[in-house]
Amino acid sequence: MKNPYSHYYYLGAGCIFLILYWLLGYEGIAFEDDVLYFQFGQSYYQGQQVQSEDYLSHRWGSYLFSGWITSLLGPSYRLATLINLVAYLGTLTIIWLVIPYRNLKKWGVIFFVTHLFTLQYLNKLFPDSLLIFWVLLIPVLSLYRHSEAPKTAIAMGLVMFLGFFTKESVSFLFIYPLILMAFDMHFKKPLKFYFYFFPFAGILMAGYFLYYWWNFDSPFYHIMTLQESYHLLSHSYAESGWKAILSRLTYQPFIHLTENYLWVLVMLALPSWYLGMKFHKPIHLEFAIANTLLLAGFWFMTTSLHHYNPMYLQPRHMIIMVAPLSVAIAYGVPSWLQNEIWRRNLAILMFGGSLIALSQAWWVMAGMLALISALIFKLYGKKLWPALAGILLLAGILFPFQEITSKNYSHFYRHFVEENKKASKSKIPLFTNDFVYRSREVLAVNPVGTHYLHSIGHFDLMEEIPAQLRLMVYHRQIHQYPHEDQLLEEFQTWLTRNGYHKIGESEDDWVGIYLYGRF
Repeated sequence: MKNPYSHYYYLGAGCIFLILYWLLGYEGIAFEDDVLYFQFGQSYYQGQQVQSEDYLSHRWGSYLFSGWITSLLGPSYRLATLINLVAYLGTLTIIWLVIPYRNLKKWGVIFFVTHLFTLQYLNKLFPDSLLIFWVLLIPVLSLYRHSEAPKTAIAMGLVMFLGFFTKESVSFLFIYPLILMAFDMHFKKPLKFYFYFFPFAGILMAGYFLYYWWNFDSPFYHIMTLQESYHLLSHSYAESGWKAILSRLTYQPFIHLTENYLWVLVMLALPSWYLGMKFHKPIHLEFAIANTLLLAGFWFMTTSLHHYNPMYLQPRHMIIMVAPLSVAIAYGVPSWLQNEIWRRNLAILMFGGSLIALSQAWWVMAGMLALISALIFKLYGKKLWPALAGILLLAGILFPFQEITSKNYSHFYRHFVEENKKASKSKIPLFTNDFVYRSREVLAVNPVGTHYLHSIGHFDLMEEIPAQLRLMVYHRQIHQYPHEDQLLEEFQTWLTRNGYHKIGESEDDWVGIYLYGRF
């Protein structure tokens, strides 16, 4: 006899998994924009001016909530990421609620909670983690556009507004209401929703431009800061020539979909996409449109208004696709699970992803996709879900362990505290990675304790050359960020030029500590 409450168990298990991951999967700060978002949140609730020429400071949706939490519970980066956990739990609950069939809810749950990069950014203060929630709400709200037109119109307008000020990627869905209206007009559905939505969206847009005109003397100030600062030079396809752009628009997205662990989700969402676009089935259609716009946005969107420069497909950016794809997967299951043609085609597509992974020497990914391909081809009906769930859960558990081990943040942090204490006591300057230095206020419990800390990129600011200095290198950053490697080479050149010799060293796989003296 079937348990009538089993679908609640899947929601509960998914929530527990996310909570445990937040508690046990913490791997430290990323030494990137997340530090700035944390500092913006702190500054805002201390009454300081936050918005500036830095385009990140205008993403107030990414730091107001985390800043509010730390204003109540204390200035802890770890506690600030609680807002991500709330957003993830809310997203999971919405996925569970919007799938009406009990036996399909488990499919939506498992694919959302086990996506590797979604999990990785649960413990980091990047806006993409919060944007997951806002992005999912847009197609979900559209399901009620006929039954609750005024409320849904206002809610969707506010969600898009809040999403935009969390991160601009939500703009991929700005034409979603227009496309939806075209379908509704074609099928002669009620249009009351749009008579509320578009005027309200116009009011919000007017308020947006007036705000920047009043406070920054230009209604396009926010757009200009994005234009000037958005893309990284190292990821500029336009400066690399037309061949780089062509490769980015043709075969590279397939590689990135595989690398970003989205190949499985996109392929398994195809049956629902087909039902939505071919037969215009409700719910299938709404999520097919949303998923198409998100994928097309990442594929073709430019980072510049002056010339065409497609955006770099980072895993962090693309996690906003995971929730709507998870819903589409769940809705599409009945159409392919017992259909031999669909299962064969999906198995072939999964194997194709395995070949892409092999071409990039991603052995683990290639093996996992090949295994999923075999399971889809061989297993029928009820046998497939537990097998897939087992693979996805295993990957979701092993991945954080590998990341925590390779980063070993706790080991680095212990050395960071110890070395700063030694520097304060001995008055010997301590140099370290530029990212570590810029994150010192987040890392240090007492900022005064980093008085003798310097960046390897700021050696030219020394008022006088000391007789001795210490260097602490966090190897993970040197390998991850080429800019840090260049700074370290320049710093070592400066040491040689000024007559420094290494007189002591302590090094392991993660942290290197070196003592230099002049003779």
